[in-house]
Amino acid sequence: MLKRLLVLDGVVAVCRVQDDGAIIDSAGLISDEMMTQMAHFALWYRRIISGNSDVFSLFSQMNGWTPVRGWIVKGAAM
Repeated sequence: MLKRLLVLDGVVAVCRVQDDGAIIDSAGLISDEMMTQMAHFALWYRRIISGNSDVFSLFSQMNGWTPVRGWIVKGAAM
């Protein structure tokens, strides 16, 4: 399923990670070392986003914001 995302314009790599940052599945045009770094980044980014979503849900009283199921990161340097 991840490989289907690679056909989208600008997508160079995709990965699926466990809650501890371990890679479950990955595909793309980057090295294994960079894929591991991306998984580590994903772990910490998910923690930040989850915390923000929890606080937003608490104060807004709007349901459906948690748990965070996925996100996209875009960078100009890639």
